[in-house]
Amino acid sequence: MNIDDFALKLQKMREQTFNRAVRGTLNDIAFLAMGTAKRTIRKEFINRNKWTQNSLRVKKASLGDLQSEMGSIQPYMKTQEFGGYKFKKPKSQGVVLPTRAASGEGEGAGIRKKLPVGLNKLQRMRVERGAKKRRGKFRSERQANAVEIRNAVQNKASHVYLEKNGKKGLFRLSGRKRMNKERKFPGLKLTLTQDLTRKVVKIPKKPWLAPSLKPLHRRRSAIFNINLKREFQKDVFFK
Repeated sequence: MNIDDFALKLQKMREQTFNRAVRGTLNDIAFLAMGTAKRTIRKEFINRNKWTQNSLRVKKASLGDLQSEMGSIQPYMKTQEFGGYKFKKPKSQGVVLPTRAASGEGEGAGIRKKLPVGLNKLQRMRVERGAKKRRGKFRSERQANAVEIRNAVQNKASHVYLEKNGKKGLFRLSGRKRMNKERKFPGLKLTLTQDLTRKVVKIPKKPWLAPSLKPLHRRRSAIFNINLKREFQKDVFFK
């Protein structure tokens, strides 16, 4: 091998071997970050299934584009990272917040850890229509609720919109649905399954992306050296 061939070989090493090492480093960091992010999500988030973990993706770097990306394909993960607000929809009375009762975890305060089940799912509810529009015709909240409950029972609805005890939302109808002589339903049970009380809900930030990348900054040089050594070993010039 003459000096010209040697120079060309060194030029090739600089352009290809070095770039392959950079590509490998970027991809290794991206996949390591994804693994850390998944562990953070499992530990810090309330996971009702693996949907959030499976939303993480890596866009690998190539020799033509030496940059890799790691993130989630779900828009709500950006809100989790930086925080934000959830606003009610234009035609809704408030932000829809399923309760613990909707998921079968019991009534009362606490964080819901499961998804709504059965008729408590919004798409499966049989809701008495027009309740919100009719409320203005009644003299009191109690009177409005009594009429809406009676209409819901007669129309065999599973849920009814009520405003009671400072709460607004969809209430599940269960128990005995027989009206007595006083036009009341003593055996009827009302359970709040979809809370519509609040018009705005603040979502606190819960970082998952930045913490997964921060520890890897200190390891960049070591990861690059491993990849560079691997590329040297693959190059026949150094064998």
